[in-house]
Amino acid sequence: MPELDVRSPALSTLACVGALATILASTAVAQTTGGPEPTIRPALDGIFEAFETYPLVGIGEVHQVAQILDFYRDIVQDPRFAQEVGNVVVEFGGAAYQDVIDRYVAGETVPYAELRKVWTETVGWVPAVPSEGYARFFGYVRQTNLGLPPEQRIKVWLGEPPIDWSEIDTTEEYRAIAATRDSHAAGVILHNILAENRKALVIYGGGHLERTDQWEREASALIAEADPGGPMSQGPSATLRDLVEAEYPGSFFVAMSYRGFRDEECTRRFEERFAEWPMPALAVSVRGTTLEDAMRACLRPFDASQMRFPPSIPEDIQERVRAILTENVDRDRPLLADSVIFYAPAAELTVASQFIEFSLDEEWRAELERRNMLITGRPLGPQLGNGSPASPVPYGGRD
Repeated sequence: MPELDVRSPALSTLACVGALATILASTAVAQTTGGPEPTIRPALDGIFEAFETYPLVGIGEVHQVAQILDFYRDIVQDPRFAQEVGNVVVEFGGAAYQDVIDRYVAGETVPYAELRKVWTETVGWVPAVPSEGYARFFGYVRQTNLGLPPEQRIKVWLGEPPIDWSEIDTTEEYRAIAATRDSHAAGVILHNILAENRKALVIYGGGHLERTDQWEREASALIAEADPGGPMSQGPSATLRDLVEAEYPGSFFVAMSYRGFRDEECTRRFEERFAEWPMPALAVSVRGTTLEDAMRACLRPFDASQMRFPPSIPEDIQERVRAILTENVDRDRPLLADSVIFYAPAAELTVASQFIEFSLDEEWRAELERRNMLITGRPLGPQLGNGSPASPVPYGGRD
């Protein structure tokens, strides 16, 4: 599968302290707390209950999982969404085409060549939004809206910053726009949702919905001071959630998406506990519960020795950074959010089908090749679009 989770798309080796901490934080082990049982709700009901308290509900998605895409369909087709929420902000659409998606979801006829620019002219997907399920989501909103009066229709806000790929010729030009991804999406939410006293579902990769901790900033500051301008000196940029909650503290309810653990036997034992849950299920306020204990028991501990630094960073700084992460990663970021959505047992999760034009449209594939080289310095892998099955395939991602 193509590389997709590009919160900091190859901009520097750090996004490293932040990104590496994020990756390895999902591999933590801690002492059990012997806490209470978690609150388990049918996921749809739990999402709408969260909207009673929070103006923003964020789903930290694992990209391309078919069951997660199906859940988005179920949310917008539920009558409660148009009645009680009415807005959705998505990572899989480029803001330059906001007028196009507005016309489409309102029921107007939009030529496909124009409509597809909504998901092809994006910034953070490498080299482009891959799964047709994301495009189908817009169709589900349109279908829902056709049964509603205009004043009750769902509004889709495209969160990716505007980009004209025909004008992007260098990596530096791309990076300048990519650096604005979270700030642009935060602006969409701040100006169009919160300032207008509205509510919105926010669908973004999990990294965008985390909070940046002080210890991450401390580690990054050490690197930046020791190696100004070096490949790891940029540090973790503020996330979408950081930027929004700086102005509206506590405005987000965030649920991350479960996809199992690297240890398959531990995953099997863990999943025995939710055999009777209504799937998909939302585990609300997981921290301090027996469910947190069980999740931690299946996660691998952070290993600071695996961190790699450029030789321009002195050894003593490297060790201080390793010490900061060792002290904090396992304690602070084992679950990434207080609530977790369980869509299905991990072995049943599947990858959604890719766009057929990836393999049939040679002109488009050539453009994807150009973008991939510009962003990553590597050619497209042959797996993108070639030989993709007509139906979803087993999803193999773990921690």
